[in-house]
Amino acid sequence: MRPAHQFGSLSAANRRSALSKMVRLALERARDEDRVAVAPFIATDDLPAFVAAADGLDLGLDVVKRESWCYLELTEACDMESFVASRDRKVRQTWNRDIRDAAELGFEYEVVPFDEDVTHEAAPFISEVVSNNGFTETPSLTEWRMNSYRRRPGGHFYLRISIDGTPVAYTACRKWSNVLDVHTVGVKNDLPSRRAAYHYAGYVAPTLIAISIGSARVDFGYAHSAPKIARGCQQIELNMVRLEGILS
Repeated sequence: MRPAHQFGSLSAANRRSALSKMVRLALERARDEDRVAVAPFIATDDLPAFVAAADGLDLGLDVVKRESWCYLELTEACDMESFVASRDRKVRQTWNRDIRDAAELGFEYEVVPFDEDVTHEAAPFISEVVSNNGFTETPSLTEWRMNSYRRRPGGHFYLRISIDGTPVAYTACRKWSNVLDVHTVGVKNDLPSRRAAYHYAGYVAPTLIAISIGSARVDFGYAHSAPKIARGCQQIELNMVRLEGILS
């Protein structure tokens, strides 16, 4: 189970009530199908809704704190310059360094289709980043994971980052309502400017495209929160919730 991060314009009380009703339905279905209910990414503010949903079902609630989900508000940004200018001093310095490095190295981005051909091109770049983060993922597994992501609602596309026409990075994105979801970044492993390329592909290019299409928010996702906070992101504390006793 994963509750939505937004419930339109619902108040906090109405959000909790709506979420609790949906979780209750999920718990009852899990009970009827002899399944254990696990919710892997639950905001701390939403935990009371889970407690209320489990009331009377004789379930034990096990909560494990996870890393944060990070997002960037763009509500008043009309272009990259005004966005950066509106940030605090340290955040401005970080963004200006990213933009300066990209200009000096000649990074350019283009929007390309989220299709099988581009996914095949991007997969080795993405799997190398996954491996550098301490996990094992072959390009074929990356392709499967990206194709699974493409089934989520919204408009999917890649950002392809190039130097003099040669691809050096890919970013998988999805526009959903007024939010741009930055899902996965892949960077060529033997690139001398790999760190700068990651910053451009992971932060600068998605923010540029988000501003250009009128997104109000960029979701930079789960984990690795320090560089996101350095660029002015806000955090949502996440937890994994396991509801024991379904099978009894």
